[in-house]
Amino acid sequence: MTEYSDKITVEQSYLTAYEYLLRRWEYLPERLIADELSDVSLLNDGGSADPACKHEFIEALRAVLNAEAQLGRYTRADLKLGQVSLDNLSRVSNTHSLAVVALAK
Repeated sequence: MTEYSDKITVEQSYLTAYEYLLRRWEYLPERLIADELSDVSLLNDGGSADPACKHEFIEALRAVLNAEAQLGRYTRADLKLGQVSLDNLSRVSNTHSLAVVALAK
């Protein structure tokens, strides 16, 4: 983990987790949280069950820090009510249920 390990805030850590999970969902939308937890589990030697996940997490951290440096803040975690697209809904596996609540002012 190198250059970022002692320089990130709790908020940046949280946003990094969001970015990481968002990227994983965009790549494999049918995956369950149990699958993700299995991949990021640590083995007895301290290594990740899926070593690529650690690299992907570092990339997510880099995205958060770059957005903060370039735009002043990371915005992909901003809540956007009412902007759920039908394309995204159709990507959800038929074996899972999804409830969408639209809030109108």
